[in-house]
Amino acid sequence: MASTYDTEEQRIIDRIKCIAFREARDAGATFINRQWVSEKVHRSVRFVTDWWGKSYDQCVADYSRAGPKLKLSPASQDIIRKASGQQRKSCSVVAKEIAQKQREYVTRRTINNYRHREGLKPFHVIPKPLKSETHISNRLWLCDWLKDWTEEDFLHLAPSDEFYVWVVRRPNYQNDRIWAKSVDDIEEDERYREMVKDQVCIGIFVIFTAKRLHWVIKEKGESWTGQYFRDVILTENVIPFLKDEENVIDPNEVIFVHDKAPCMRAYPTLHLLQDNDVKFWGNDIWPGNSPDLNMAEHIGTIIKDEVEKRMLSETEHSGYLEETLKMHISDVLTHMEEDTELFETLLCSYPSRLRAIPLHTAIRRTAIDLIGRGYTTWESYLDIGQVLLTLFDLCSISDSSTMTSNLHGGILTPRTDTCLTARTALYLIATSRSRVVIMTLAREIAKYALVQSGTTSSPTSITLKNEHKLETLRLIQILIEKCSQDIEDLILEVIDITLNCIDLNILRHKGVQAVSETFGLLLNKRIQDSLS
Repeated sequence: MASTYDTEEQRIIDRIKCIAFREARDAGATFINRQWVSEKVHRSVRFVTDWWGKSYDQCVADYSRAGPKLKLSPASQDIIRKASGQQRKSCSVVAKEIAQKQREYVTRRTINNYRHREGLKPFHVIPKPLKSETHISNRLWLCDWLKDWTEEDFLHLAPSDEFYVWVVRRPNYQNDRIWAKSVDDIEEDERYREMVKDQVCIGIFVIFTAKRLHWVIKEKGESWTGQYFRDVILTENVIPFLKDEENVIDPNEVIFVHDKAPCMRAYPTLHLLQDNDVKFWGNDIWPGNSPDLNMAEHIGTIIKDEVEKRMLSETEHSGYLEETLKMHISDVLTHMEEDTELFETLLCSYPSRLRAIPLHTAIRRTAIDLIGRGYTTWESYLDIGQVLLTLFDLCSISDSSTMTSNLHGGILTPRTDTCLTARTALYLIATSRSRVVIMTLAREIAKYALVQSGTTSSPTSITLKNEHKLETLRLIQILIEKCSQDIEDLILEVIDITLNCIDLNILRHKGVQAVSETFGLLLNKRIQDSLS
C-alpha cells in the first residue's frame, strides 16, 4: 500500500504507471490485471481501477486539496503548528488544548491527518548521554572549586535525596531476572525473590548531617511536585532541621545539598531557601546526575539493603504488604538516625571522591591546547606563574619510558595524551614569550631556594617540585635553540635556572658530560659567543 508520507509527485507517477500497464494489457499482455498492477505500484486495487482508464493529461492535475473541507479553524491550526518540535504534545493533548482555548472539538485523528498534510513527521527523542562534555566540564569545575576544602569543611554539608523503596527490590537490568520452572531449579547461592505484579512502593526523602539523619515518608496519594517539596519537605522539615543546633555543627555554616531534581532546582524553591537564609549549592554549582558525589545516594543504598533483608525474613503473605514495608522502613531509619560514625565517614570521603573523577578528559586537553596556542591573546588575564606550574605538573604525570613507547606505535592513553598536550602548550608559551618565561622561572626558583634554606617562612605563589626540573631543562634547551638572542640577554638568569635544576654533585665529580644536555649546550653557546 502507499507510504504514510505520500506526496503528490509520487501519486502522479503511479497514475501514469497504471495507464501504461493498462495499455500494455490492451496490446496483448493478458497476464496484467488490476491486482497485478496494484502490487507493482504499491497502491490499492481501487486506486488502479480509478486511474487506468483515464488519459495521461488527467494525471498531472493537483488533487491534494480534494476531499472533505478541513474542520480546523486558522486559530486551531496555529495551535498545532506551535506544538511542533515539543515533547508531550501528542495528538490527544493538542486536541484537548484546542477544546479549552477555541471551544472546537476535534478528534486526534483529525490533528494527525493535518500534521501529515503539513509534512510533519514523528521522531523519537534520544536522551542525551549522562557523561556529555558539558556534564564532564561541570564536574571538573566543581572539583576545582572545592580543591581548597578540608575534611572539616565537608562536615558542614547536608546532602539530601528522595527515592522509592519497593516491596520487592526492582532489578536494574533484564539479566537480573532468573527464568525457571520452579524455585527448585535455582542455584542455592543465588539471592532471589518471586517477581510480583503491581507491587507497592513507598517514597522517602532523607537528609543527613554529621550529627543526625532526618527523613520524611511520603503519604499515600502525594506526588513529588514542587509545591509538595516547598510546603512539606522544606518548610515543615528541612529548614527547621537545619536551624536546630542539635542537628548540625554550626547552623550558620551548614550547606544544603540537593540532587538537582526538577522540583528542587525550580526558582520558587530556590527563592524559598534564600528567604529563610539557608545556604545551598545552587544550579550553577552542583552538576547534577552525579550520584557518586551525593552521599545521600549512598545512604539510600544502605536503607534499601537493610529493608530488603528484613522483608526477606517475613512470611510469604506478610512479605508483600505495604504495612510491613512501612514498618521496616521506619525501624531502619530510626536505627540509623544517630549513626554519627557513618555520617562523618561519608562526608569525609568527599575529597577522595573528587580526586577519583577522571582528570584526563578530551575537554581538558582541548583547554590546555587552547591556552598554549592563544596565550598571547589572553595573557593579561592569566598568572604566568600558575600557568607554568600547572603545565609542569601535567608534563610530569607520565615517565619518559611510557612516553617513548606510546610515541613509537603504542596505545596513546588519556594520561599520556594529556602529558603530551601540556608539553606542547608549554613550549608554545615559552617560544612566544621567552623573556617573560625566563624571568618568571628565575624569580620562582629564587623563592624556592629561600624556602629550602629556611630564610623565609612565607608561602610562595608557586611551589617548584623536583619532578619539574627535568622539564625545565628541556624548556631551556628549546629556548637556546630557538630564542638565542633572549638567552644571550638574560644569560645570568638562564644559568641560575640551569644550575638549580641539575645535580651539582654529579657535575663536580663526573664533569659536564654526565649532567644534562642543556648545560652542555649552554656552555657551547657561551664559547661560540666569546669567539665571535
